[in-house]
Amino acid sequence: MGKRLNHNDWFVAETGLWVKLRRFLSRRFSFDSLMTRLPEQPRRSLVLTRHFFNRIFQNEIIPFEEQMKEKMVAAWVMLAVLGGHIAISLFGRYGMMEKYIFLVKDPGSWADKCYFISFFSALLALLVVLDWEAMFLDERDARNLLVLPLKSRTVFRTKFASFFIFITLYTAAVNAVATGVVVFFLPQFRSKSLVFLIRYAAAHWISTTAAFVFTFFLFALINAVFLIVFPPLWYRRIAWIFRFVLLIGLMALLMMFVINSLIKPNMFGWIRGILENGKGIELFFPPLWFTGLYEILLGNKSPIFEFGAAMALVAVCCLPLLYFMAMSLCYGRILETTGAFHDRLDRLSKPKKIMAGLFSSLALRHPTERAVFYFVSRTLKTSAPHRMKIIGYLALGCGLSFILLFVPGISSPFLSIRQANVLAAPIIIGFFLILGLRSAVLVPTSGEANWIFRLTEKAPRARYFTGLKKAFVVRILVPLFSIIFLFYALLWNFKYAGLHVLYAFALALVLLELFFWKFNKFPFACLSLPGKMKFQFYWIAYAFGGYAFIRGSSLLEKYFFEDIGNFWIFFGAVIVLLIGLRTYQNIFYYSKARLIFEEAPEKTLILLEE
Repeated sequence: MGKRLNHNDWFVAETGLWVKLRRFLSRRFSFDSLMTRLPEQPRRSLVLTRHFFNRIFQNEIIPFEEQMKEKMVAAWVMLAVLGGHIAISLFGRYGMMEKYIFLVKDPGSWADKCYFISFFSALLALLVVLDWEAMFLDERDARNLLVLPLKSRTVFRTKFASFFIFITLYTAAVNAVATGVVVFFLPQFRSKSLVFLIRYAAAHWISTTAAFVFTFFLFALINAVFLIVFPPLWYRRIAWIFRFVLLIGLMALLMMFVINSLIKPNMFGWIRGILENGKGIELFFPPLWFTGLYEILLGNKSPIFEFGAAMALVAVCCLPLLYFMAMSLCYGRILETTGAFHDRLDRLSKPKKIMAGLFSSLALRHPTERAVFYFVSRTLKTSAPHRMKIIGYLALGCGLSFILLFVPGISSPFLSIRQANVLAAPIIIGFFLILGLRSAVLVPTSGEANWIFRLTEKAPRARYFTGLKKAFVVRILVPLFSIIFLFYALLWNFKYAGLHVLYAFALALVLLELFFWKFNKFPFACLSLPGKMKFQFYWIAYAFGGYAFIRGSSLLEKYFFEDIGNFWIFFGAVIVLLIGLRTYQNIFYYSKARLIFEEAPEKTLILLEE
């Protein structure tokens, strides 16, 4: 008789079979094994397509170089959950109408479909703007690919294919749960047959995919227009400014979607009147075109839907073609732009040299302080990842401020000094800017950037961080709050605008000291370990702390405007506080602490016990 296997033996046997199956599948169907069986030309195309697809995720805000697969899976899961949540909040209410179906033939779900398409198109547009550098072949691609025996059409074709793979995955993630929600609630008003359910799901996928293709290539084409129209030296500066404006607008739009969906669920109610009017500027709202395509695929006839479907088809067919042509035209301009910009980077006019020397002699008298100041200034000027990280946080603050100032239903009708929302705007901008600086300063420019500071480290070490803070104040805070002052000077008189901006500037200085309290990592050159701030555990505390600070500061300023003399008491208290914080750190902390150039992992003791 054969030996009877117990549960443990069965588990070992099944596990062994599973491991063998995985090994067999990995040998036969992995990317590397597939490459060995393909002819040379398809193999090149697949390798290039994979390379360009990976480059999309190597952006300046969230680098995906490490653990790319895990981060991509986490991102797709988050998109799927978000898509399902938005779909349930929009279409779940139609499930309650089932008993009133004899009264409601058309529940008007097309406006909610327009909301769904608009939200995720705006989110995709934000991702494209954040990743503008990956939309074209850059200097690194040119240097690596030009030396290889590759045809230009192969490079362009694979770059194009990587974009469509990204759009396909984005659409699949957004609709993974949302499609089930749509076909569960909406087809009941027309038919409950399986064929119609499949038709509804197909219409949802086709219309959203078309909308995402349009959005992706529209915002990628904007960058191409800048490359074609502007000279190389102008392109870098103008494109960064316009990119910042786009980030503010898109972040404000997304936050407005979220806030209005909570406060006013029928956000797109204004668009329902288009069916009766049949005309208006709203017809040129792009998400409405793809909503029309959605309804036409379902068999709903209307001149508005037919016009939108025609516009959607034209846009989806033309924009990728225009982008492909622009990419061919701009390839040489990209190389010219990069080289010309760096050649002119170090050239200063004679007045600028005189002003820099005068500033150094007055405000940067210590050599250590001067060295750190210009190292930080140079990093902020030339390092795109650091600049983009700071701009991302600043755009988030500006987007929130834009909502508080200008969005109907949230903002106040009159922008006066008696309204807390108006007073909170520059405080919000300053808060997110300091938060962005604190995040960016931990990212090293390169692993070798700190060697000269290691060799020359000396006391007083507080000079390293006064140089850092002076660079932030002079290079970022002063220009930013000067622009804010001009904005408020147009609303109010110079006296009130000056007091308001000085109040927000003083709070920004206090935040700068608090966020860099006992900070001894060398700025922009310390090799830091990820996850030290443990934001995933304390984000609720950070959010409530930030809200309490902003709300309390704006209410306090509102009280100060009732008696302007209170401002001078506040400014005096801030000066005393800053001097106290700086003195305490210089005497009791930096006199003992050493600079950290490479962060060591936490020491842990692991006990193995039976």
